[in-house]
Amino acid sequence: MVLVAPAAYPDKGENKLIRAAMNAPIIGDLGLLLGKPLVARRMLKQALAQAFYPQAVPNNYLKIASSLWLGKKQLKAYIEDEWTLNDSLRRMSQQYSDIKVPVVIITGDEDKIVSAKENAYRLQTVIPGSQLIKLKNTGHEIPQTHPESIYSALILISQ
Repeated sequence: MVLVAPAAYPDKGENKLIRAAMNAPIIGDLGLLLGKPLVARRMLKQALAQAFYPQAVPNNYLKIASSLWLGKKQLKAYIEDEWTLNDSLRRMSQQYSDIKVPVVIITGDEDKIVSAKENAYRLQTVIPGSQLIKLKNTGHEIPQTHPESIYSALILISQ
């Protein structure tokens, strides 16, 4: 198993007020409808800059991401996923030490989305026999910025 910039443990990022508003039938839909043209594209641009940091976001990536991620259903699904992530990670993290397959974890030392120290490094100490690949000057978007590291991880597992 190759884990790339894994979110393995819950963080402190929960906003119950936004969740309640988004789940309200009329208010939530209205918020998504009005929020998209006003802030969603700008927030996406900032989030991508943070995800790719310290590298730049590729030229066409924002355009592609906007078309795929900023639809009403996609935004609602993303928000719901973010709200349930911490609960899922709390439950799953209790079983990491039971993993018995070969595991390589790849992480970037400049990840601004998922803390390497709080996730990848910690996870590597819990999964027996797992290996950690630390990429220097690398952020969260490892498949985009360092795809060769995934190949390296697969080679490590196959040995």
